[in-house]
Amino acid sequence: MESQLTFIDKLANIFVSPSEVFEDVTTTESKSSNYWIPLLFTIIAGIIFNFVVFSDTAIQSQMDEITHSQIMQAVKNGKMTPEQAEIAIEKNPAKPGSRMFFIIGSVGIMFIMFLTLFGVSFVVWLCGKIFFKSAATYGKYCETVGVSMYILMTGTLLTMVTILLQGSLYSTPSLGIFVNDYDMKNKYHLIYSAFDLSSFWFMSVLSIGLSKLYATTYLKALTTILILWALYVASKLFLSFSFAV
Repeated sequence: MESQLTFIDKLANIFVSPSEVFEDVTTTESKSSNYWIPLLFTIIAGIIFNFVVFSDTAIQSQMDEITHSQIMQAVKNGKMTPEQAEIAIEKNPAKPGSRMFFIIGSVGIMFIMFLTLFGVSFVVWLCGKIFFKSAATYGKYCETVGVSMYILMTGTLLTMVTILLQGSLYSTPSLGIFVNDYDMKNKYHLIYSAFDLSSFWFMSVLSIGLSKLYATTYLKALTTILILWALYVASKLFLSFSFAV
């Protein structure tokens, strides 16, 4: 069956009528554009975020403070000499706002978005196979995750606005925005930041599509996604504090 929705239809309806979009995606013939186009849009949004946010002088100053603090901690732990620290601070070719910083950041964004699309698709496909005996192909999961990434695109731009309005990297649309004197070494502060609007919006919309691929209820699909998200956040925190020690 051929798709009845155009690209514009999918882009608009994923925000107002996601069930209609997923009904079209999951029941029609496969189209790689269902994930390549939103992937491209999400990467562009990330690059815009990278350029706009890190061109702001207040954010650059905050980044410099973070870098300086990390280098001084390395000196304190004996991992770097004071001379090496001075060179790292003064001659860093990838300082926030520099051309190298934007290049490295843009490449990183592309890598993360590719990993998000194909990594998340693989995990939810595997869960579908194991727990729901789904016969849907991996490609269909890529399409479902792909059109859901329009939400991540919007969330990226929303985060850019909240950061610029508050002049702080930590002023994301999450519980972290309510934390005074945010500390990246505080596990509770990191947990608060994990509860962000774009992630939960993305998961709630994606669950609609997964409920169709899993042939189950929305609640079961959402529960599956929330468990996967909780495991991801827990492992991220564990690795972060393990390497920090």
